[in-house]
Amino acid sequence: AAMAQQTNEDMVATLKKYKKVDVDDEDDDGTEPAFVDKPRFQLIIGLIIILNALFIGLETDLGSRDPEISQRVVWYVFENIFCLIFFIELMLRFYYHQLQYFASAWNCLDFALVMLAVADTWMLPLVMPSGPNLRAVSTLRVVRILRLVRLIRLLRMFKELWLIVNGLIESMKTLVWVSLLLLLFCYVCAIFTTMQIGQDDATYDEYERKSGGWDHEEYFGTVPKSMYTLFQVLTLESWSEGIARHVISQQPMMVLFFIVYLMFTQFGLLNLVVGVIVENTLAAAHNNEEKIKKQKEKERLRVLQHLRDVFEMADEDGSGTLTIDEFREAIRNPEVANKLKLIDLPVSDAEELFIVLDHDGSGELSVDEFIGGCVRLKGNAKSKDLLAVQISVESLGKRLDWLEEKLEASENKIISLDTKTLKMEKQARQIFSDPNQRGRKVGGAVRQRQPPGSLPPPP
Repeated sequence: AAMAQQTNEDMVATLKKYKKVDVDDEDDDGTEPAFVDKPRFQLIIGLIIILNALFIGLETDLGSRDPEISQRVVWYVFENIFCLIFFIELMLRFYYHQLQYFASAWNCLDFALVMLAVADTWMLPLVMPSGPNLRAVSTLRVVRILRLVRLIRLLRMFKELWLIVNGLIESMKTLVWVSLLLLLFCYVCAIFTTMQIGQDDATYDEYERKSGGWDHEEYFGTVPKSMYTLFQVLTLESWSEGIARHVISQQPMMVLFFIVYLMFTQFGLLNLVVGVIVENTLAAAHNNEEKIKKQKEKERLRVLQHLRDVFEMADEDGSGTLTIDEFREAIRNPEVANKLKLIDLPVSDAEELFIVLDHDGSGELSVDEFIGGCVRLKGNAKSKDLLAVQISVESLGKRLDWLEEKLEASENKIISLDTKTLKMEKQARQIFSDPNQRGRKVGGAVRQRQPPGSLPPPP
């Protein structure tokens, strides 16, 4: 009993070394995600949202402008179908997550959008069946497209796009300050250009007639007009032929103003905006890598929890080791088979799996062999695993070289033996083919065997 208790304590200690989590921890119990949180369900809902967005666009272009339902029956039927799907999705999520559903801001946005669709599609026609002016509220249905942002965050196929969007969102604070600085700089420059160009009638009135109608007051007559013109220069849209060349032809020194303005705005502030967005995007990518690492760690703990349960269920005698019979019997247990399937381990051939895990060939699986072997089968090959394989291959190569030398030595001995055998066979044939020769050889052999000093045999 004491030995069994000590064995159990050693097994628990080894399991804790691999598991590194509390047994009673319910957060990483390895349960499957809810049906509504699986990527396949998210993808289906995403496709429906895209179809709904296309439907809204087609209805805007091809549908009747009369808000009466009788004038838009087909569109109203499709609208009810989409609304019913979104409502069912909302109820399913609320059923699985209950009040935890509202813990996420994205879920709160989804709830508000679906409730808006329900009110627009089902409630307003009942309360106001004559198509009132409040029908304009239906234009807010387009806001449902924002649900795609949630899919971008959740689905792996939109990961790169989500990183860009997240980087842009994280850059909004810096963008606001850069935009404010740009606005102030344009305002100061607008005052300067209004005074220097817009109010210089003596110079530009005559130029208007010569140029065929270029009106300086149209571009720089007031401060708002000057700001709009400078924004056009900032975007480099027809700034040279349409604005700068006309001004420089009458005021050559203004070329310095346009150069300084473009250097500060186009090549300064706007590039700063690009740099901030890129920096935040890279930071978002780094954070995403950290999240992926946490997910992998959580997956590892989930796998170890399943392996721990499998080992405890398979080790019926509590010895801390598994025999082939115990392992085969455990594989037949549906609960054990399901746990192994959850971590993507093959269970079709228990004996083959046992042999793979029993790398030392002892006929029993210890805790280290079982958990370590299953983890290696579950995950990708690591450098230490490849190193172990390389060492095993080198050791096997050396043994094969030694075996080859032994075989070569044995082959040489066999060849030598074969040569002696052939020689003896040749001598034997000569002896048995010639009786006189045989007698002489036999007599010579007898004389050779007589001891020294003995008498010769009688004739």
